[in-house]
Amino acid sequence: MQRRLGNADPRTKLGLLMVLGILALMPGPAAVAAAIFVLCAAGLAWFRSWGMLAGLTAAYIGLSAAGAGLVLLAHPVATTIGVGLLVAAKYTLPVGLALVFYASTRGSELIAGLRALRLPEALVLPVAVTYRFIPTVAAEGRAIIAAIRLRGGSRLGPLTALEYVLAPLITSVLRIGDELTAASLTRGLGARRPADGTAVRPTSIAPIGFTGADLLWAGLGLIPAALMLTV
Repeated sequence: MQRRLGNADPRTKLGLLMVLGILALMPGPAAVAAAIFVLCAAGLAWFRSWGMLAGLTAAYIGLSAAGAGLVLLAHPVATTIGVGLLVAAKYTLPVGLALVFYASTRGSELIAGLRALRLPEALVLPVAVTYRFIPTVAAEGRAIIAAIRLRGGSRLGPLTALEYVLAPLITSVLRIGDELTAASLTRGLGARRPADGTAVRPTSIAPIGFTGADLLWAGLGLIPAALMLTV
């Protein structure tokens, strides 16, 4: 298993995710939010996550443009709605950072990074299962919707269609959760030594370690912080 070109260590990305996420939600100049959005867009483009990039761009630019337009109307109701849309646009930035982290980090890399931070297995195991759980549930939901359309479900009403999606999805979620937990335990997560009961830290083939890519992304991550202090 090789690390993808330009991919930073998961510990570096976790640090940037927390720092930039806090900066994105802090009151400050619009240049800070714009810089964070550009970093998110560049990261998604670098890792070729075009669908995520299109969704993030549409959400951030659409909400920002609509909010700014309503504020310019100088009407009390329009201004209130516009401010709400601008706040919602800021909340898309932490989501964008999370999307970059997801697009660039495999589950095995995340687990190896968390263990390198000497975090307890009681935290690593739930994070590992959850990290694999979310995309699996999303894929299951898409498969259910495709099956409904194949059977003519596109002509169903919205409430009926929602019922037809939720019922099998809930059943699938329960099954997927059990399967992922069993798979994680089989691969050694949560293993303990029989003699003293202390947790075992299994080895990993995930390629982690600090390289020039970490310096690059950390340097880019300092740009919004510098703008916050200087603008």
